Amino acid sequence: MPNRTGDVCYAGYPKATLEIEEDGKTTTRELLWGDWMEVTGDAQDGWLPVRPRGLEAEMPCRVKESEVQSERLLEVTFVDIGQGDGALIRTPDDRHIILDAGQSDNMYRFLKWKYNFRKQRLPFKFTGIISHSDLDHYKGFEPLFEDANVQFDTIYHNGIIEDTSEDGLGGHIDIDGRRYVDEVIQDDDAMRAFLDDRTRWVRILDSSRESPKVYGNMLNTLAQSDRVETFSALNTKPDANSYLPGYEPADGTLAIQVLGPVLERNSDGKDRLRWFAASPTSRSYNAGKTKNGHSVILQLQYGGVRILLGGDLNTSAGVFLLEQYGNNGESLPKSDDAREEAVMRAREVFQSDVAKSCHHGSHDVPDDLMRAFNAAATVISSGDNESHAHPRCDTLGAIGLYGRGKRPLIFSTELARSARERGVTREDLAKLEKARERHANATTDEAREKTLAALEKMERTVLARGVEVYGAINLRTDGTNVVMAYRKEKLKAGWDIYCLEPDEDERLTYAPDRA
Repeated sequence: MPNRTGDVCYAGYPKATLEIEEDGKTTTRELLWGDWMEVTGDAQDGWLPVRPRGLEAEMPCRVKESEVQSERLLEVTFVDIGQGDGALIRTPDDRHIILDAGQSDNMYRFLKWKYNFRKQRLPFKFTGIISHSDLDHYKGFEPLFEDANVQFDTIYHNGIIEDTSEDGLGGHIDIDGRRYVDEVIQDDDAMRAFLDDRTRWVRILDSSRESPKVYGNMLNTLAQSDRVETFSALNTKPDANSYLPGYEPADGTLAIQVLGPVLERNSDGKDRLRWFAASPTSRSYNAGKTKNGHSVILQLQYGGVRILLGGDLNTSAGVFLLEQYGNNGESLPKSDDAREEAVMRAREVFQSDVAKSCHHGSHDVPDDLMRAFNAAATVISSGDNESHAHPRCDTLGAIGLYGRGKRPLIFSTELARSARERGVTREDLAKLEKARERHANATTDEAREKTLAALEKMERTVLARGVEVYGAINLRTDGTNVVMAYRKEKLKAGWDIYCLEPDEDERLTYAPDRA
């Protein structure tokens, strides 16, 4: 157990109580399992003096020795990015993955609050994963790609890049009675060649006007900088056992398996992605269903815990995946018994303890796919003021019906935050603007330093009340148990915590009496 000054420790399972001495009074704060602390002195009478993240160094704090641990956890934060998806994965060995980033700057503000990279370049590189090219999944990367203090080792994508072709997805080809995307951009050379040819992603309107594709323009901005090493597609085949590079299975480590998009080998010997129709019974091909249906699908495995992240899968794609993983690529059987067997085979691949709901809780997901997920907890990422009515009532019912355990859990970034998206008043914004003006008008180095410190503190306390803190769904696991939690919005009210623990069959289920 860490007990020397300067040691790092973490809050124990499922939470720890921090005592804070301020102005002669003792107040308490709940720390969530895995929260970081630095030991600031010797333990005394079972109490350990610490400094947790976000508190001033001069404020004396302590926590019970019995409520801390030395083990770092796997953390997945489902960020409240408004409409869309965005998650931060922080691994036990301190690697950082951004999976989608929403449409606005919410992910950027969350990361800036968490890592505080205003003044200097971060000492590590993110791995970025864009599940597919919908605005509400990728455009939030834009401010990250433009910030000189942020670097990426690899940007992964699904291989379908919106372009200026007639169908907008790299062209198509009809083979053996099916339609396929003709060009899947797989590696760094292919991506940079695509971006170097501006006619692929910029439409010329006339001699003085042009209209660049937002996705291509954003990727090109990053490619022209020195802040990304490579671009690469993520895809697989049902029997390939593909993994995110660097996250292959090994004892005691995090494995990240790639379950989609699923490539098919055509009769001409080339691997392609299938075009999807508006529905499994429709003959009308649909570009939106195709790029959504080929979202990057990841299965995180840490110890005995599995977490499924599935982008914007839809019904057409869901049936296709059930066929690929549950019925050897053949159409799903019509008889109830044979179909059940196919779904159970697919469950061997897709079953998860926690799943991110496909497409923000849309109704456009087959029941059989949710049955294959069989999740004890499901997270829905949806936003304010959107026209899709996500999450849909029937989907919420189906998630509960097909979830695992007596009381399957459903979390929502939108519902976890009852305040407005930014959660600040006009008075807050006025104070923030004045702080910015004072800093802008400072005339000496000392004044600039002082006003900058005041501004940064105000931004942390004002802006962090909204999306960055209160809407985020936090997942922490040591590979055996899982804690899922979000902050209660009443000031200093702490966390709303839910624990998943192995049942008598060694399956994780909700333990209502644990937290």
